[in-house]
Amino acid sequence: MSIPLAKQLRLPILKIMQDGKERHKQEIYDLLDRELQFSEEDKTELLASGGNRLDSRKHWAIAYLKAANLLENMKRGYYKITSQGQQVLKENPSVIDRELLLRYAPADSNFYYPSKKSKEEIDNEQNIDRYTAMTLPERLAAFFEQTSAEQATNKEVVEWIVKNYPVDCAKKAQESTQRFEDQEEWLIRQIGAELGSLWRHPPNILKEKGIIPATVDRKWGWRKEQTINASTRNNDAGTGEDTNRPEPFTEKQMYPKLIEYLKLKLRVHSKRIDETRSANLKGPKGNQWLYPDIVGLENLSKDWDRNIKDCVTQYSDKKSKLWSFEVKKAITSSNLRETFFQAVSNSSWANFGYLVATEIAEGSSDELRILSSLHGIGFIKLNTDEPSLSQILIPAKEKTEIDWNIANRLAKENSDFREYIDLIIDFCKTGRIIPSQWD
Repeated sequence: MSIPLAKQLRLPILKIMQDGKERHKQEIYDLLDRELQFSEEDKTELLASGGNRLDSRKHWAIAYLKAANLLENMKRGYYKITSQGQQVLKENPSVIDRELLLRYAPADSNFYYPSKKSKEEIDNEQNIDRYTAMTLPERLAAFFEQTSAEQATNKEVVEWIVKNYPVDCAKKAQESTQRFEDQEEWLIRQIGAELGSLWRHPPNILKEKGIIPATVDRKWGWRKEQTINASTRNNDAGTGEDTNRPEPFTEKQMYPKLIEYLKLKLRVHSKRIDETRSANLKGPKGNQWLYPDIVGLENLSKDWDRNIKDCVTQYSDKKSKLWSFEVKKAITSSNLRETFFQAVSNSSWANFGYLVATEIAEGSSDELRILSSLHGIGFIKLNTDEPSLSQILIPAKEKTEIDWNIANRLAKENSDFREYIDLIIDFCKTGRIIPSQWD
């Protein structure tokens, strides 16, 4: 079946929630999969950006229901149907369309509905909003002026901008020269990237209004300057350092985010390899660029018939793929080649090798693609706010042969890698994966 549009998923989701229970977003996704019986092809289809198409539409279906006050956000990631949502179900609509959503949307809010219509059509239709032509820094300042927030993550600011400036967002999409298949996803990603640029180079208008870059709940964000402890600010005065700007995610903090993404979206079971647990038998720097940060196992036989599994075992064919991941905070023009060839060096034993980072500097993507075409290493852009929205920007090329000599050296010198090999052996013998044994 073709994947339903986001608007076609709203009613099935609301019906799932009609029992009044509070559910996590992932549970809603799973129940929707069971209800609509999506095929494996549907579940794995990707957008041009690398994100999962079906999950993107599920996400936006829930977002629309929440914006119209048909679902409420009980706590982060959890939802429950509202009395208005129950009322909609009593009306027994065939579809929850735009008109129905607008009828229930709060009167004091500008309901976000991206449209491909002209600015004049949008202005005249339901008088939803007016084009403001505000700059992004002005919208960021407006966020703090119009809300009671003292601080907010980039993601929270983006969602507020998209909800409160629908015409601006629609116009932005119309005027873009970029090609995209999902307008909603593109807007969130594009505005988020622009906010990230402001985070690194805040303009004067933000400094004048006392809005500064910050990390909020270990995520990139913003806060009002007056919320900083005054004694801390005084102690830092005169040092010449920007002490208000915290460091982004460390590589160590990125590991669990990557593991979550691999499990949810790529169905890869993974393990962390701690190089400090290595014997280092070859002396100083003897193991340099030898160990990946994360290793993984992909179970190709998960949905196979039992007889096929037995046949494959006897035939000695492969029913799994081995993955290797090298994690960096950011890829820049100065570290690109070093980090790339580090990924090349420590993934020779695997079927797939990936370089992972939260961002890649402008101008580095072309060189990365050239290197990837020559050496087969892929690139994943990790979204630390929402790991499920991470993207495979460059797919890795599969290596059909494993370098068992390197694998042997890794297993001899590192207990984490030896445990990983033991798990692979167990899988090959039993055909089963025990999730609790993996990270």
